[in-house]
Amino acid sequence: MNLNSTGIRLNVYYMNVDVKSGFSYLFNFKNIGGHVMSGVGTEKVFENDKVIVWNFELAPGEETAIHKHELSYIWYAISGSTLQVYDEHGKDLGAFEVPTGAVFHLKVEDDEIEVMSEIGKGARIPAKHKAVNAGSTPYREVLVEWK
Repeated sequence: MNLNSTGIRLNVYYMNVDVKSGFSYLFNFKNIGGHVMSGVGTEKVFENDKVIVWNFELAPGEETAIHKHELSYIWYAISGSTLQVYDEHGKDLGAFEVPTGAVFHLKVEDDEIEVMSEIGKGARIPAKHKAVNAGSTPYREVLVEWK
């Protein structure tokens, strides 16, 4: 969460620049339960030339904006829940049980994500999708993208 000196929440906007093409664009933002959805997470907490680290939170019943993963990544579930996943056209792709403490490794290739970790191994979903917290508890993860 980004607060100014008076404690008032500030929305932070990130610009992404594609280094190869020079094309730049603003991430797709969506306010989620007081959090701003930006890119693939609620808040970008660190970035260098090798990784981008995101905090991601989703309250029960809340959904992400449709977003697209461009980079392979791992995530650690700080507080697990059931995530219902939908493609960009709203087609239900199924529920994904995410246990607290689980680590997931996902490979992004040709507009598709493949689960490489033991939990869910081999599952594939479109890189462009949205998720809904279908559980009864808040969901939180730390996600690390490899550049």
